[in-house]
Amino acid sequence: DEAEGGAHDEEWDEKLDPGSGKMYYFNKTTQETTWTKPVGYKGNTKDDSENNPANWTEVDDPSTGNKYYHNSVTNETSWTKPACLESPAEDLVQVQI
Repeated sequence: DEAEGGAHDEEWDEKLDPGSGKMYYFNKTTQETTWTKPVGYKGNTKDDSENNPANWTEVDDPSTGNKYYHNSVTNETSWTKPACLESPAEDLVQVQI
């Protein structure tokens, strides 16, 4: 309910910013944009968000110097590179000419 500060899903769209590779939210009614997920916005399901490479960022852990991965939609973190970030070229079969 908007009166309680909630977002109506049909008013908001989740879009990819090509410059940063991060998702942002666009209100079709007010033309407002925000990096922060609107309160009450359901949008993508967690399953879709986990498999969307645009939602993941590689981050350096300052205390260990190791890299980890953060999903900006689900707030999940992982030391292991998510499968959706693996290069499809690694799965190609070599063709002999």
